[in-house]
Amino acid sequence: MASTLETCANTAGRPGSPSAGDTLYQIDTKQIITWDGSAWRLYDSDGTAVNDADITDLSPHLWLDPMHSAPFFTDSGKGTAVTADGKRVGCFADRSGNGFDFVQGTETAKPTLCLEAGVGAVPSLCYSQSDQLDLLGTSDSDISADQLTIFFVWRLAQEGSHWFIQGTSNSNNPRIRLNGSADSWYYQWYPFGAAEGDYSSGVDFSTTATVGSAFASRHIYCLKTDLAGADRTYTYNNGGADIAGSTTSPDGGKFLEDGETMKLFYGPSDNYSPHWLFEFLVFDSTLTDANVNKVNSYLGNKHGITVTDVS
Repeated sequence: MASTLETCANTAGRPGSPSAGDTLYQIDTKQIITWDGSAWRLYDSDGTAVNDADITDLSPHLWLDPMHSAPFFTDSGKGTAVTADGKRVGCFADRSGNGFDFVQGTETAKPTLCLEAGVGAVPSLCYSQSDQLDLLGTSDSDISADQLTIFFVWRLAQEGSHWFIQGTSNSNNPRIRLNGSADSWYYQWYPFGAAEGDYSSGVDFSTTATVGSAFASRHIYCLKTDLAGADRTYTYNNGGADIAGSTTSPDGGKFLEDGETMKLFYGPSDNYSPHWLFEFLVFDSTLTDANVNKVNSYLGNKHGITVTDVS
């Protein structure tokens, strides 16, 4: 029996002028989506849509969302929006309501807006080695590193080593990093207030090498601490199995700490760029697996990324 459900190959192939109730099977993500009159919605098996409201209900501590209102501006004053491809961005505005905007005041250090790296007209920020957006931590942003869940939607250049996802002003004080060479990469994690180290020491929270080429396309990376307080971290790439091994995380660390500057991104060389940042979420709690799956489903549908439930 032939199927009567219409299909589309990918996010870019969705109809341009749908009507409320139109339903499609998207081949690349293996998901059924429905147009609710204003946006395409992905539904869970219980018939519940995974949409913006589901994420806001989880109370993100920080949310850099490229599709929310006017997310990009020329500077921290947010007086002039940036909408044109290739233009410099001096502020990626936080939509959480907490005001944790990432900013850059030096024109030549601002990343550029890229309208062609994503799917479905989802914009991103394109970074070279000299580009970065900063957040100076405050008493309001400061959260405990042992109650934390982070999501990045990114695309990284394939070759090279020492990718700094977030860092301080130099390579001796990274916070979260992919550290490696050739095609064997390891995650490292240095919360503020905990043991610090340079690129050759510190806390590896991945004991298994990750294939570097996996990051050359859009991916959803999730790091969360242990819900039972067992003092370890879990990391996921597009959901699936935990890739962090059994390494423990350091005690007493902080994230987005008061008085410390966080950077998106910091890299060692122009030879190892560009990188693209699509979306960034921080929760000041350890999300359950069900809620991690909910966020991954939302981000996967939004960015055209195939995800699986965490295990």
